[in-house]
Amino acid sequence: MSKSELETISIIMVGDTSVGKSTLMKKFISGQFSDSLAPTLGIELYKKEVTIDEKQYLYRIWDTCGQERFRSLSKTYFRNSDGIMLLFDLNSTNSFDNLSSWFVSIKDSGAEDIPLILVGTKCDLEANVSEETISNFVNENKNIQKYFKCSAKDNIGIDEPFFELGKLIVKLIFPIRERTNSKIKIKKSK
Repeated sequence: MSKSELETISIIMVGDTSVGKSTLMKKFISGQFSDSLAPTLGIELYKKEVTIDEKQYLYRIWDTCGQERFRSLSKTYFRNSDGIMLLFDLNSTNSFDNLSSWFVSIKDSGAEDIPLILVGTKCDLEANVSEETISNFVNENKNIQKYFKCSAKDNIGIDEPFFELGKLIVKLIFPIRERTNSKIKIKKSK
């Protein structure tokens, strides 16, 4: 089956600058790790064929720049995504504290009801954000479907967030899209 025949899953990766969005995405796409990636300017698109529940899909992954001046670009992509991967650095309390402003951007774009997972990066280092703080945050935010920790450097938890988000999209978004022949937004599943 050619890429043009595969059903597409569009994911946008967002979070502050230097939380590891590009590093995680590139590790997932190519299996390679680099600790010297240049910061993303604007938005970059990457593609990968994946199999979910024995069916092939084409992931379109939008890697966004975390700088404040580029946030308005991300809002446009939120609306056209099937799912959102929101990342923070487990070693940066500032990137964790800024998650609330990312939720405001998501809500302002009208995409607050599409599947969203939270990913804490750089778990190979000593965390500055406690598990209790993260757990409380996840429980307080109805938008978060799942939470994962990962390390692109040590190859920990790389595939899980991507595949779990894909499964949520296939389960929650695709049936509605098929019935309505359009993108639709849903509430958090229990």
